[in-house]
Amino acid sequence: MNAPSEGTKSPRDCGEDEATSARPDNLQDKFGREILSAAHMCAAYDYWCDNRGNLELPPADAIDPLRMPRACLPFIVILEVEDPPLRFRCRLTGTEVVNSLGVDLTGLYIDELPEIAKQLARMEWCVRKRQPYLVEDAVTFAPHDYRRYCTMALPFGGGGQGVERIVFVFDFDIEVHK
Repeated sequence: MNAPSEGTKSPRDCGEDEATSARPDNLQDKFGREILSAAHMCAAYDYWCDNRGNLELPPADAIDPLRMPRACLPFIVILEVEDPPLRFRCRLTGTEVVNSLGVDLTGLYIDELPEIAKQLARMEWCVRKRQPYLVEDAVTFAPHDYRRYCTMALPFGGGGQGVERIVFVFDFDIEVHK
């Protein structure tokens, strides 16, 4: 990804134009715990809501594996948001995610993975909008690309910094919803 040109606002500045305000394909941004497909997703969503309280975002330091629900830990990916330029670095990949994808993303920059453009568009949307999303899709960026997944993206940050981390919670081999 290229650095923003001089005078261009970072996505964290929330300056939006017509091109950046569009919602990416297949992204569901209006959802509640009642539609989540698995108990570990509900536990992670509850944790996010509890830590957010009255804030726009829960603080990034709330991402603590000792305090997070144990049921969700194997199914999470934690991304660190870097800018400029806007990039996403994987800080942690849960064991079930590694087993299901066939690759450990820990330490990798997400933009270096193959077939990842639509996922990057969703992550960038999450940073701009500072809100969670839910999506169902096919794995296209890993060796086990035959799998379908549902993922929930939960942004953490605040304190004037915007989104600093995104926690993804996965459920693999889901039934396709039409």
